Amino acid sequence: GHSFEICFKLQIVADKLSYFDESSKSKGYEIKNGNKILKTDRIDEVTAKAGRRSVKKKGRVTDGKRDSSIHCFVSLSDGRVGSNSDLKGDDNGIKTMTLSEYVLKRNGIPLGGKGSLLKNLQNSFGAESNVLFWKYWNPIWGFYLSKYIYLPLNRYLPKSISSIITFAASGALHDLAIGLLGLGWQSFLTFWFVTMGIFMNISKSLDISYSRFGFFIRAVINISSIAVCFGLIKLLA
Repeated sequence: GHSFEICFKLQIVADKLSYFDESSKSKGYEIKNGNKILKTDRIDEVTAKAGRRSVKKKGRVTDGKRDSSIHCFVSLSDGRVGSNSDLKGDDNGIKTMTLSEYVLKRNGIPLGGKGSLLKNLQNSFGAESNVLFWKYWNPIWGFYLSKYIYLPLNRYLPKSISSIITFAASGALHDLAIGLLGLGWQSFLTFWFVTMGIFMNISKSLDISYSRFGFFIRAVINISSIAVCFGLIKLLA
C-alpha cells in the first residue's frame, strides 16, 4: 500500500468587531485582524433573511481564494456564507445577479413564493428609512431600473444624480404607459417621482432613520413621505 501525507494550510483568525456607533449599528463597523483593519460601508440590513426566519450576521475575516486580498464575509447561522456584497448591501452585485436572486435578496422569499407580496409590503412600509423603503419597494421593477439605468449612470455621474434620473425615468415610463392606454398624455408622474428621488437623497444625506419606532409608526412615516411629495407636485401643477 501507499501512504500519503496531507497538509492543510489554515489561517488562525482572531478578529475583533467594533461598531462605529453602538446605538446605530447600520452605520457599519470595522474588523481588526492582527495588523489589518477592514472597515465596512453603511450597512442597510443588520440581519439577513433565511426563508421566514431571521438569522443574525456574524462578521469574520478569511482569506479569499479569488485574489490575494483579505475579504470580509458574513457567516450565517443556517450554514450559508455570504460575500461582502451581502454585508454592505452593495448594488453593484446586481450586475451578476439574476432577477430571482435579486428578489430573494431584497425580499427574503423567492420570486413567486408563498407570502412574497405580503413580505414585500411589510419590508417596504416597515423600512427604517426612506432609502430602505425604495430598496424594498417593487424589487422586480427595481432590478431592471438599477441594472439598466442607475448603474450605467453611476459610471459617469454622482450616485445622487443617478438616482434622481432613475426616478425620473421610472415616472416617465409610468406616464408613457398611461398615455398608451388611452388615458391621456401627461408628465405629472415624472415630476412626482423626481420629487420622491430628491426627498430620498435629502433623507440619506441627513442620515434620517426611524428604527427606534415600531412598525406602525414607520409605515405612517413612509406613506406620509410619498403623500407629501404627491401633494407638493399637485400644488405646483
